[in-house]
Amino acid sequence: MQMVGVRNDQLVTGGLPMTDHLESLFQSLASGENKCPPQRHREHKGRIEKSMSTALNKPGLLESSYRKSFYRELSIRHIPFQRELPLPLNYKGLRLDCGYRMDAVVARQIVVEVKSVVALAPIHEAQLLTYLKIGGYRLGLLINFNVLVLKDGIRRKIVGYDN
Repeated sequence: MQMVGVRNDQLVTGGLPMTDHLESLFQSLASGENKCPPQRHREHKGRIEKSMSTALNKPGLLESSYRKSFYRELSIRHIPFQRELPLPLNYKGLRLDCGYRMDAVVARQIVVEVKSVVALAPIHEAQLLTYLKIGGYRLGLLINFNVLVLKDGIRRKIVGYDN
């Protein structure tokens, strides 16, 4: 049975085994092996990149098109994810619902932000780092689909390893 991604806090899973090359990634993250060095995270990035490269790999479309195709690719591969997850901000004991929404959280541990811009700017990386820090996540991917070769549009951020 295949389930399509859902909004907010509902975890998406197809009930079937994940593809072999991603299964080890998510198992290692779930087992707490996410404290591995950046080299290991680069391997994970490559596996996710390879799996997601079919998500409308045509430059010039709207960001929403890429985001929806990315969700579809995750669903087809039975990779668990949460879409458009709200991220509240706590300020001195007051919960502020400021409208922050992470595009996707894969396997409850990898924050993915989808972009469709001419070039990724420092503000895009700052946005991802903000989401990682506020949400207590450690690993994030910033994916710009508006490139000819998808691997050129992917940036990885690891809290504690990146400046």
